[in-house]
Amino acid sequence: AVVSTQSTGKFQRIDASLGRIRSKEGCWAVNGCWDGTAVPPSPNCYYSFADNRGYRVLNSTVTVFGMQFDLERIDTIPKMFSNEVEKLKCVISYETDSRLRVRIFDPAETRYVVPMSEHHEQAGHRMQYILSATNNLFGFSVSRTHEASSTVFNSTIEGLIFSDKFIQLNMALSTNKVYGLHRDGLLRRMEYMYESLWTREGLSHGAHPFFMHLE
Repeated sequence: AVVSTQSTGKFQRIDASLGRIRSKEGCWAVNGCWDGTAVPPSPNCYYSFADNRGYRVLNSTVTVFGMQFDLERIDTIPKMFSNEVEKLKCVISYETDSRLRVRIFDPAETRYVVPMSEHHEQAGHRMQYILSATNNLFGFSVSRTHEASSTVFNSTIEGLIFSDKFIQLNMALSTNKVYGLHRDGLLRRMEYMYESLWTREGLSHGAHPFFMHLE
């Protein structure tokens, strides 16, 4: 797995090349936008937020224990990978008053899921966060209930890609003080840095990136 990190402000671009494309022809080949005047670490090849690359919500269900969404890939943008999944399921569960769980998966395929407690909290019952979602270009955000304008996690920017061997979920965080995403657990640079997460040969559970951000 490859994890890309970037800061806010002048770095608000989704890198379309993972730092590997050096020409506009190569950028156009992956349906990216080319800016030959970009100054590193800002990428020359990037995705425009106006492209609406990602998934739309077909059906949604809201309960006191969370939200469920049936998603369909927006087909106005060519695929980056031939095996991108057309329809997905997203299940968001309120596990405790300070923790929620998000699962995005292909409902047509069966995969191993790590067993976890089935305890769920009811919405509005001492909840310390507010969950919201967008429909036309699916994404979700999490905010604190006791602070105005306190969004701590926001995936409503474009860029959800879900294929058999590649998943991309872009997110905006409330701070650039991010730790983790590597075995040393140290503070990470946020200017388009890439981390390769290797798994041992012969194991099927893959890589599970973990990070923590401090405000």
